[in-house]
Amino acid sequence: MKTTKTISEVIEKEVRLQVLKEQKARLEKELRLTEAEITKLESRKPLRKVARGPVPRIRGQRSLRLIALGILKRAKKPLHIDEILKRVKRTGYRSRAKSLRVVLYNMLIVNRRFFRRVAEGTFEAVKPQNK
Repeated sequence: MKTTKTISEVIEKEVRLQVLKEQKARLEKELRLTEAEITKLESRKPLRKVARGPVPRIRGQRSLRLIALGILKRAKKPLHIDEILKRVKRTGYRSRAKSLRVVLYNMLIVNRRFFRRVAEGTFEAVKPQNK
């Protein structure tokens, strides 16, 4: 009698578990539909993962490297990154980057043929070598 009782309890638990799983799936589907309707009514795009990759330069705009190189050549002296950034912005350069300062700094560090770091955060244009 005791084994029959435990077997029936196990079966009841499994049935209850299955019912709860089905209910959960139904509610999740309903929640997704509700969120989609809310998004539609709020007239905003649904949140989804955006593929990250290289963003093309704004059409007709000179590259950041050329702008920075021109700024440093005109200055005829080393400039701090903040001053370079201020002058780049003054040219009207637009970027989609979250932090143009970081992009500018990395570009100055990577392009050793064109820029040389003379102090912490300070750069100058490299003078061309005659071969």
